[in-house]
Amino acid sequence: MDILTWDERSVLTERGFLPRPLGDYLDHGYGEVDTADRHRGMLLGLAIGDALGKPIEGLTPSTIAERHGRVNRYLCSRHPASLLPAGQVGADTQLALLTAACAATNGQFDPRDFAQRLQAWLPIARGAGDANTAATLALRNGRPWTHSGQHSAGSGAASRAAVVGLIHPDDMDMLRLSATLATMQTHADQTAVAASVATAATVAHLSRLPTGEFDPSRLLDVITQALDGLEDPSVELVHVPARSNLRERLIVALDTVGKPLQAAYAALGTGDFVLEALPAAVWAFASAPDDMVKATIIAINGGRASATVGSLVGAFAGAYNGAAGLPAPWLDHLEYVDGIAGHADALMDATGAARRRQPLFVGNPLHPASYAPFTLGGSTMHTLEHAVRSAAASDPATSVKARLLPTPADARRFAALTQTRSDWNETASNTIRAILRRRFDGSDDASAQLLSAGLADFDAIDLLFKDDPFAMGSLLAGRQAELAGH
Repeated sequence: MDILTWDERSVLTERGFLPRPLGDYLDHGYGEVDTADRHRGMLLGLAIGDALGKPIEGLTPSTIAERHGRVNRYLCSRHPASLLPAGQVGADTQLALLTAACAATNGQFDPRDFAQRLQAWLPIARGAGDANTAATLALRNGRPWTHSGQHSAGSGAASRAAVVGLIHPDDMDMLRLSATLATMQTHADQTAVAASVATAATVAHLSRLPTGEFDPSRLLDVITQALDGLEDPSVELVHVPARSNLRERLIVALDTVGKPLQAAYAALGTGDFVLEALPAAVWAFASAPDDMVKATIIAINGGRASATVGSLVGAFAGAYNGAAGLPAPWLDHLEYVDGIAGHADALMDATGAARRRQPLFVGNPLHPASYAPFTLGGSTMHTLEHAVRSAAASDPATSVKARLLPTPADARRFAALTQTRSDWNETASNTIRAILRRRFDGSDDASAQLLSAGLADFDAIDLLFKDDPFAMGSLLAGRQAELAGH
């Protein structure tokens, strides 16, 4: 099925945002890898780099060193209003999960569906950035997605393009098209598009490359193939006067491997401009391709766009080393870790790859934040939290937005900003009872927990979700402790 209508294709051609077909496929000379592990590794690595880099975003390397020493751990946000405790992800991860959910729902990246998700996301965005905000407001005001993008070469679209590398790991034409569509509705700039295509191609390459076989020159060949016809080498770039396009900047990045950190930071830059952020990420990864910890620490301590650079390095390292190669201390304290892995599994299901069925972490299936998508009223709900918040919404449009959000914490925060149905107090019990029955239909684990807690008939449903939906976990624990005591 074609991603674009004829009219959309015509508009994008006229605007110069329709990559010409190459008829190329990525080199098939790859060895056997655990594809499921690589998918999970990419999304989890991206989230780890984002969570590590977000609290020090905007700081210079010297300021980071003065305040925190060498950052190798999750920090709390220095902006209390942003509500980012240690280990919580930011906008880069939110947008990557939106992209993954879009592709999982539609079997491929769908720009119209993604535009809807952007509009739902903006009120709970964790640092949306100027271009993302302006473009999403334009969408809300009725501007078509083909014209919503801002003329910005900021790095705000680069991380989410990493997901495209998992959707199309070998089809270069579809990779180029999908990465372009995922970028241009917020960043309508050829340099930003080129950076997203290069990011997607890097992930596609690394996700199929056996560990220990990384070759910088081969990566550069893949990126060169992906960028064919997307850059104008005659463009003069004020930000980087010595270089004129992304490929040349990446050559500098790979040549910088092994140089002292401060010299590398100075040569490459670590700012939001994509010709700084992406080369810095490629340099950091290439400096320690087999060591995700070392590569990510190098990246985030460069400061400035540390969340985006960190997320890109994490995505590259995770795609190459897999989830099995990610450090346990960082995984253990990462927000929504099982859900992020679940998005990777759902993406594999939708795009035809074999899925790893066992959960990353065995948690409580009754917990509202447990990632276990189910269909309710013809719509997909990622978690119980999404389902309840959607059901409690005051109008259909708000209900749709609630279920499109990337994490249960986002759905909960969104609900706090919107109006609840006027009859929710009277209808909540029956509604939530129906949701629980639908969610756990045929689930032996959940049924066993409900029975052991004395909640098989949902007698205590009035206590669930009313003020604090996460009360379910503590309620069940208390009931099970009481029964154990008898």
